[in-house]
Amino acid sequence: MHHYLARLPLTNESAALALGRQLVRTASDPTALGAGIHLVGRLGGLEDVPQLITLALLQGFLRPVVAALSGLRCDTEVLIRLMDLLDPQDHGVVIDALASRNDPAARRWLLNLPVGPGTSSSRARHIAVSVRLADLLQAESVDAFVLAQGGRLLTRMVLETNSPAEVLGYGPAIAVYEALVRRADRLPPTLDHHAILLSLVLDLSSGASVLLDWPPGLREELLERLERLLVTPAWAAVPDGGHRHRDRDRYRYRYRADWIRRMRRESLDRTTPNGLRIHVVEHDPRLCVAGPAVHCSAVPGGGLLAAFGSPGHADSAPGPERGRRLDRPGLRAPCHPRAVHGGARAVGLPRRRLRPPGPEPAHSPWPE
Repeated sequence: MHHYLARLPLTNESAALALGRQLVRTASDPTALGAGIHLVGRLGGLEDVPQLITLALLQGFLRPVVAALSGLRCDTEVLIRLMDLLDPQDHGVVIDALASRNDPAARRWLLNLPVGPGTSSSRARHIAVSVRLADLLQAESVDAFVLAQGGRLLTRMVLETNSPAEVLGYGPAIAVYEALVRRADRLPPTLDHHAILLSLVLDLSSGASVLLDWPPGLREELLERLERLLVTPAWAAVPDGGHRHRDRDRYRYRYRADWIRRMRRESLDRTTPNGLRIHVVEHDPRLCVAGPAVHCSAVPGGGLLAAFGSPGHADSAPGPERGRRLDRPGLRAPCHPRAVHGGARAVGLPRRRLRPPGPEPAHSPWPE
């Protein structure tokens, strides 16, 4: 309805605004109320904001109300105060509206927004664009908080669900990685900072960011720089610092510290086998809730991973590439990994169960 009303010519705007305000105050039909909200957002003024805020609390009307508030160019503080009235699961609509504003107050608020499992990959990218993350990280005066927040946003952007990772569509991604890594030694060695930097190591070595259009040697240089930092005594001792925390926090510290130990062994192991090498990568449990993802490194001379087309679903590849399997000729491993999304049937994975090391594996991603 919003799409059609937006194109509706209004020959008498005063009468249309009066109708809209009347509907906002008295309409009991959802369609009529939605029409009133649109008319007020299109023609009204800041005096209509309190009524709209009240309607935002009605189920199903948050999105049109936020669109109307944006149309009225209400203060950023109005949207921020609206967040306090909403259920946390509805915050995303307001966050997206704030991220669409070219407003210093909105950028400051977004930069301080907690980043965690509830932050979708697309929203992380939207926030990074809105706060001008690349410029912030490249500033000589950048502080530890901005560096850490940049790392969290990158970590959320590289997660893949059913589509290519958001980081691949984030224009300044390489500049953000470079600025963050070159200033990583400004971060104090804490568990949270260690986890953020280790997540960057995992992604730069076998994650989605490998697919970015890196200048020759830059990705490897940044990866080596991070690894050198994390093996210094101050950083290497971080996972063993749980005894300094209260009993209530010690379990959470130990859980994340155990993840650091496992992934640090995985990422910093530079032995090169003669054949296939599989990295079983678990994401930071503080930032992600998904189970471990399996990343395959390039296989020397092997015919394992498709190097054709753009990243996408194997079953939806155009022309003769559609449905090609890895056990057929013509699919050779490239020098670097390429993202190919699809199930075991789509990419011809062997029907074997791959388990992380340990007597009690917690996750079995593929059926036998």
